[in-house]
Amino acid sequence: MTAGKEECNKIIIEYDCDGNCSRITKQIKNILGQEYQNNIYLLGIEFEIEEWICDSLKIKYSAKRPPAKALNDFEKEHSGKYRKDKLPSYSSKLDYNRLNKNKSFQAFLGLMEE
Repeated sequence: MTAGKEECNKIIIEYDCDGNCSRITKQIKNILGQEYQNNIYLLGIEFEIEEWICDSLKIKYSAKRPPAKALNDFEKEHSGKYRKDKLPSYSSKLDYNRLNKNKSFQAFLGLMEE
């Protein structure tokens, strides 16, 4: 595993937990191996990255209606169908005041500040 020719101080791996962060985190640590864990920070998002978008847009989601499904339902009502490749287009719609209440977003900010 290489991160390129230049050294980097930190690698953040963000992953969707689909409701089971402890199991998925353990799997990722096993895949990485001990030697790669020093500069690698793991950020598990309880459901999916789409929860940041849903929280910003006040779209309700739950375990039975995951964020990607909730976002897709919202998009069907407003502008079409949600697709994962549209994620970058939502960056301008993020509401950081609302996201400050999101546990995974707070963890992300904490990792960025270290």
